[in-house]
Amino acid sequence: MAHDPGRARTGLTVAVSAFRLNPITGRRIVLAPVRRGRPNDFLASPAVAPARCPFCPDNESEVETILEEIPNADGRFWQARAVANRFPIVAAPAGRHEVIVETPDHDRDLADFDDDERATVLELYRRRIVALEAMPGAEAVVLFRNRGPRSGASLQHPHAQAIALTSVPPETDRRARQARLLWARTRRCPVCDLLGAERAHGARMVEDDGGFIAFVPERAETPCEIWIVPERHDADFGTLHAHEIAALARVLGRVLRRLRAARGDPDYNLMLLAPPLALRPRPESHWFFRLLPRTGGPAGFEIASGLAVYASTAEADAALLRAQPG
Repeated sequence: MAHDPGRARTGLTVAVSAFRLNPITGRRIVLAPVRRGRPNDFLASPAVAPARCPFCPDNESEVETILEEIPNADGRFWQARAVANRFPIVAAPAGRHEVIVETPDHDRDLADFDDDERATVLELYRRRIVALEAMPGAEAVVLFRNRGPRSGASLQHPHAQAIALTSVPPETDRRARQARLLWARTRRCPVCDLLGAERAHGARMVEDDGGFIAFVPERAETPCEIWIVPERHDADFGTLHAHEIAALARVLGRVLRRLRAARGDPDYNLMLLAPPLALRPRPESHWFFRLLPRTGGPAGFEIASGLAVYASTAEADAALLRAQPG
């Protein structure tokens, strides 16, 4: 079945997002009222659950615009596709919001893809990030994958999301400032330093293969939090080569399967943490993935204090993960 990647759904209201600053807390928020209309697989009442999944084959009328597709092995159908988000967090002129549908199969899980299928997904991540970074005025791109209702996901069908922003979001800016501070002290990339320290320590390591290292950070914020970091110093996910995509696909698959076995198939957020576009040439800039299991939400102390409470140790969690089949 062939589909036109340029076909657009017409007659839909374009969302206009707005940024607001809370003068008391100092936190910025995005107003996106169009998000109220998005379908939800996880609503308590099945009577109001979505009648059909917008990401499944033959439901193309439910999506906004098909932006790009990668065909499956025999070339007769799509394996992964990118679509415009019909209920965007941001829209022009503030940015652009896309969805990366990772498989035509509604009930599959990224952990159960074979390595080639997972590599196809990562390659589409890479292509869409490159496209979004080329958007006029783009200053940062945020790529994330929400799995399960505790992660904030509204649809079960395997998918990720990528958002281009015309201003640097606060958390991206905070990480960049911290990296610059550490660079000023040591004249070394802090992420590269961290990789060396984790390898030397060993007890927090989960995977080390093909130029990618997975470990539980010493200062993790949730049990079994995992970082996946490229050994090659690189600030730009878009520069990954085919052999690096393949290696990352292997490591990511093993990490997801270990996490599922260790924590009872938890909901999670998988986030690509990369520096703002303007800081890519700086020597302290280094991208990585953060995998954050969502087995519970922040309680009153965490919300009021801004301090994460970690009811385990990184070493114990890494040992638990290593003991699981990958």
